[in-house]
Amino acid sequence: MKIKFVLIGLIFVFAVRQPVNAIQLFHPVHISLINLDLSDDKTIAFSIKLFKDDFAKILNRQNNTHITFTENTEKNDVEAVVVKYVCNHFNIKGVGDILDCELTGIKVNDASVWLYFNMKRTIQKIKTIEISNSLMTDLYQDQTNLFIMNYKGKDLAQRFDNNKQVFKFNFK
Repeated sequence: MKIKFVLIGLIFVFAVRQPVNAIQLFHPVHISLINLDLSDDKTIAFSIKLFKDDFAKILNRQNNTHITFTENTEKNDVEAVVVKYVCNHFNIKGVGDILDCELTGIKVNDASVWLYFNMKRTIQKIKTIEISNSLMTDLYQDQTNLFIMNYKGKDLAQRFDNNKQVFKFNFK
């Protein structure tokens, strides 16, 4: 029991002295954030924030690659595997056919990576939308994916995890 407190104390001291490195080496939560904007012009824009070490780990494991996300990471270097993973684990139904899903940018911070996407849809007026979100749940059982959608000035939010990967929003 005493060793446990010593280890926790050492981790705390290390985290206070070197917060960026401590977060990169050890983060006890597995979480992502997705912001999605549905506009009236048949455009869907969304961004995803993930821990960069976790995201690189799952991409490397599934694609037998050696990707690392740094401030110098170029979109063209990782685009194929990023788009493949996101399209397999994040889906939108109820907006018609998705046309032209495009990774428009990547921004790497100290411990995270932001991915920016644009899509075109074929349906103008949306009545119901179904979101499937299993990002990173194939790597961590405790993964939580927070989802915020803006449609016609309303923000709608949902929490996804291994037990809840599909949610339907109804609009009047």
